[in-house]
Amino acid sequence: MAVGSIRKLLKGGLSPAHVWSSVLVGVLLGMIPDYAASAGLVSVLVLCSLLIRVNAGLFALALIVSKTFLVLSLPWLFDLGQAALHGSMGGGLLTLSQLPLLAWFGFERYATVGALFVGVPLSLVVALVVNSSIQKMRQAGASLDSNPKFDAFAQSLVGR
Repeated sequence: MAVGSIRKLLKGGLSPAHVWSSVLVGVLLGMIPDYAASAGLVSVLVLCSLLIRVNAGLFALALIVSKTFLVLSLPWLFDLGQAALHGSMGGGLLTLSQLPLLAWFGFERYATVGALFVGVPLSLVVALVVNSSIQKMRQAGASLDSNPKFDAFAQSLVGR
């Protein structure tokens, strides 16, 4: 399945919006520090990934890289969440955490709030960079089809 996803990605079978959403959902899901405390947020992101039918390779890569970033920066994110909850935004976030459905999202936890404050802009930037690099890679691959040196290499014993 992963090989098919990579092949489909490199051949251009996925639209730029599909690539962008796969990376975005993967990074956001990877930036959740405690899945049990944020069951609502995890459920929404998993449901989005199923409805969008994300690219499994990009989704897994974004999830692994963002989870690594989360583990390395968790003390800093905890302090950021603590400052946000005790600052001017704290009242609004605590009110959100007391609403019936949003109570499952973990907005009262320091690490979750800090990770979301960093994770949302980070996921947008990473998705934009990955999407633009994949589009450039596709354009470079399309120019190889008309290159006679590439055709000669593809017909050689090594190129097959």
